[in-house]
Amino acid sequence: MKGRARPQQRARAHGTAVTAFFVAALLAATAVNASTIAQLGDPRATYPNSGRKLMRAPNTDNFHVVFNSGDTVLYSQSTDDGATWSGPEMVGLGKYPAITLNEVVGGNPQSPWIVYQTLDGSIMRAIRIAPTGGWDLAVVFPSGGGVSAGAPSIAADVVASSPSAISYVAYPVYTSTVPPFNYVYFNSLTQYSVSMPEVVDAAGTTNCYGPSVVVNPGSIVNVCWIRNQSVIYRRRMNSTWSTQVQISSSDPMQLPVTEPASNPSMEVYGDSVFCVWHGPSDSSLHGDVWRRARWLGNPVNLWRDPSNESRTPDWESDFPVMTTSFATVWQEDVLLEGRSDIWVRYLAEPSARSFYQSDLPSRYPHADGYWVPGTVQFKCSAVWTEMVDQLTPLFEVRFGVNYYAPSFGKGLGPGSHHGYEPFLYYAAELGQSLQSPYCLSRGGYAMLGTWDVDTSASTLRYQLPYMNPRQNYRLCAVLYHEGNESWSARVRCDSGSWTLVKTTPGVPDTVWLKIPEKTYKSDARIVVDLGRVTGDYVALAELRLLQIEDRSGNGEGSQNAGTTGKSAARLCSCAPSMSAGATSISYELACPGSVFLTVCDASGRLVRGLESGSRPAGVHVARWDGTDSRGHAVPAGAYFVRLSAGGAVSTERLTLVR
Repeated sequence: MKGRARPQQRARAHGTAVTAFFVAALLAATAVNASTIAQLGDPRATYPNSGRKLMRAPNTDNFHVVFNSGDTVLYSQSTDDGATWSGPEMVGLGKYPAITLNEVVGGNPQSPWIVYQTLDGSIMRAIRIAPTGGWDLAVVFPSGGGVSAGAPSIAADVVASSPSAISYVAYPVYTSTVPPFNYVYFNSLTQYSVSMPEVVDAAGTTNCYGPSVVVNPGSIVNVCWIRNQSVIYRRRMNSTWSTQVQISSSDPMQLPVTEPASNPSMEVYGDSVFCVWHGPSDSSLHGDVWRRARWLGNPVNLWRDPSNESRTPDWESDFPVMTTSFATVWQEDVLLEGRSDIWVRYLAEPSARSFYQSDLPSRYPHADGYWVPGTVQFKCSAVWTEMVDQLTPLFEVRFGVNYYAPSFGKGLGPGSHHGYEPFLYYAAELGQSLQSPYCLSRGGYAMLGTWDVDTSASTLRYQLPYMNPRQNYRLCAVLYHEGNESWSARVRCDSGSWTLVKTTPGVPDTVWLKIPEKTYKSDARIVVDLGRVTGDYVALAELRLLQIEDRSGNGEGSQNAGTTGKSAARLCSCAPSMSAGATSISYELACPGSVFLTVCDASGRLVRGLESGSRPAGVHVARWDGTDSRGHAVPAGAYFVRLSAGGAVSTERLTLVR
């Protein structure tokens, strides 16, 4: 057979738009060792992309995938991180399957729920019957009377509002009248019932297709689709639909032109919802991948400006999907070579890179990703359809993995390339005149040194929503005060036990809390209290929620993970001042693990990465020469050295004198 990935990625120039850094990134990209899920004769096995076809069970190496072989819907799974796959299992006769993971009787949260279009244009749902296997089938939307449905999308509600687990499905509906009429329909599903359809868009004679549905924890449903050549969005909250919002643009006076638009796909992560789609390039006739995001607390029509994720004007970029908020994966057409590859853009990198290359076409990717425990690596997994024999022709559904890891050193581009913090789910904005929407109670706010803080003479209280009961979280709280004496405060989560924290003046003290699943299982939110014990007041400088992988199997753990001074990783010494030469920074690890040692300025922006990677237990020494990641000397002033290792963070202040 032909078309296997070469051992090393190949860089291909594509005109003046490619920078030297972009070429270097391609050469350094991780080679993908792809595994075969199935061989078949269908060139569109994983098409289209609006509905997910790849799902990973949280905190496991278990993957589930659905695809087509002609008019047959097939399912396969892997329990060893994609190294091997079960033989393709027939689900039913139809096309365009989509998958989610949801509970069934017995409480198994990893059971696949599949929807697909039947051969007569109906929408069918199939639920895996555990533990005996087989599929429970039910009709979601019946065709007939000149009405039929198109490709569906499905998402699971992780906080069920009924005794039964709930999933949501969206799909287009067409009439055979002249002229034809077009709709987008929506249903909620349980294992035992299907709701009456709700009309999301009665588009009439305007063509509409490709709905993508996702759910924020807390049962906030988001749906996008294509109407004519625009991306349309609606939100469903408390069973009520918002107005329709057009999030793509054809007006160059207001936003970048991102129409004609096609092939949208949505993702939710933290307190935001994201949408990617195929649209025109900034500077050529070829298409690029565009992305917009909105914060859940804003009105539905308020979205961040569109960003061009692919930025490859000489090549066609299409069929994008997202994984968390960090990676966007798509199909990149290599026009001069008459084929296509799979590409990826990591949020922390300024340019896209090749995910997977083959001598023959690779198309229609679907992706999943997470931050690897104990490291600063993001692991992005994907499936796609690949031609492996031109003469037959023969195709395979393939699975592969690509990694992002920050690389430190001079000449690798701006500091923002290294500035993304692993695991961050979202953070509360503190110390502002306008109180954070996550803050329930505070006395006031202030600037203490370089820190903006919320303050209270007694207690600070915050409510953190949008937490997925199937995921695991760690809370980071940074307390800070000035003066001459140490103070003490206490922190707790959802009326749990208190953690006592002793704070040193002028030093940000970090508290980490492993949050028990039971505290957010039923309502997808927690309440955090910080109380003064000694001192004049309690002051909070940072409050961050981080999503973590937990392979322990119990998901509960200890709520109290300790403070900076008691963690398994700590900064031992950091000179209180340094000359324009260099300074030595020593740190200690209680056990072997990955470290992430950085220097930040007084506003918290990353200045320089010092060390990244695995280190043995014991004391280690790093050096900083007073330059940023591009080798430029930084001005005199206050800086902070930050050590992240073993799930804990330690911070020390450093003064640069010139």
